[in-house]
Amino acid sequence: MLIEIYRLSKKPTAINHIFTILKNAGHLLGWIIYKLKYMLDMKWLIDIKQKFDAACAKYLRLDGAQHLIVAAILACVLKLFLPVVFVVVTVIIAIAAKELVFDKKMGQGTPEWRDVFWGLVGLVLGLL
Repeated sequence: MLIEIYRLSKKPTAINHIFTILKNAGHLLGWIIYKLKYMLDMKWLIDIKQKFDAACAKYLRLDGAQHLIVAAILACVLKLFLPVVFVVVTVIIAIAAKELVFDKKMGQGTPEWRDVFWGLVGLVLGLL
């Protein structure tokens, strides 16, 4: 049977065209399977996570993450009891007081604009 199909595939007939189409479809199917395997291996997700971690380590740092988390938690809790305008004012006052009073006046830390920025990002995330 296979010998008969092979012999027919050598003749310039419609069967030859069908085999060509099937061969091209096989290449396409192989490419699709390769891409699906790549997606299922999640290597692309690991690459994205590594780039995100590198960016966070460069720009966010642990201190900025702490400011973001505290401001977000503070905003989440306060919005349960206060109107949004008062929550925004209260959290901004808390961020400014921490930087100006605790860090600068009392000398307990280093006042940085980056901490204020991440505190405001936490405020926005806490209001969502």
